[in-house]
Amino acid sequence: MTEYEKLIRAEELYGEAEIIEAATGREGMAQISPRAYPNIVGVWYGAGDGSDDKNIKPEEFNSQFIVTSKV
Repeated sequence: MTEYEKLIRAEELYGEAEIIEAATGREGMAQISPRAYPNIVGVWYGAGDGSDDKNIKPEEFNSQFIVTSKV
């Protein structure tokens, strides 16, 4: 199962997923919104102003992140 597939499953269960950036160990959250933005993953780390938010493709998500939510 890819990290993107784990993200889909975690979102079905919890609405979003806890993640770790593989290269840095930085913890954050991720969520997909297939109806509004198909094939886009929203990633954020918690800055109140959204300055650390980013939208990436599933392929990037698979190579850069690890889903830590239990699925």
